[in-house]
Amino acid sequence: MWRIASVIQRRPLASAMVVAGVKTSSADILVQTAFQGRDIRTVDWQRSAFFGAFGSLYLGGFLHFLYVRCYQTWFPLSSKFASLPIACKMRHRAGLKQLCQQVGFDQFIHIPFIYFPVFYILKDAMENKDLLSAPSNGLSKYGINIVDDNIAQWILWIPGTIVNFAFCPLWLRVPFTAAVSFVWTGILSVRQYNVHV
Repeated sequence: MWRIASVIQRRPLASAMVVAGVKTSSADILVQTAFQGRDIRTVDWQRSAFFGAFGSLYLGGFLHFLYVRCYQTWFPLSSKFASLPIACKMRHRAGLKQLCQQVGFDQFIHIPFIYFPVFYILKDAMENKDLLSAPSNGLSKYGINIVDDNIAQWILWIPGTIVNFAFCPLWLRVPFTAAVSFVWTGILSVRQYNVHV
């Protein structure tokens, strides 16, 4: 276990991209086989490849940039605050304020206005193979689902981001997100392919 942690710590971006890509496609394959009743031979591999690519590039690459590079600059106490014992955290007003700012930015700006629009646009481009109409089609579909999608993700992700930003060192933020995201990817896969499509 310590060897894995050491590799993640030494190569956080590459580790984040590999872990997020494998995790995301695996979660979709699990949904297809366990919840949708598909045999492994009838799995929609294009769909799983989409989830894997989205996981690797966005959830691994972009989140590493956002959570490690940007948040460290925007919220300079984040690294120190995460390393404090719980009792010290509770008395660290500036750290608690920055924790709330990180969670607020992530849940009320990043996810609704960056993550979901990118997801819907890329999903439409993959399904319809029309890059020119993907932005308008994807954003139209997101507009229909915006309230339900965000309520669903807030239930899981507000507590998840609080734990992540309060306790994880910077190099562990994306792997922690990937672990929680296994559940979220399953929910998203079910919602996208059973409810809305």
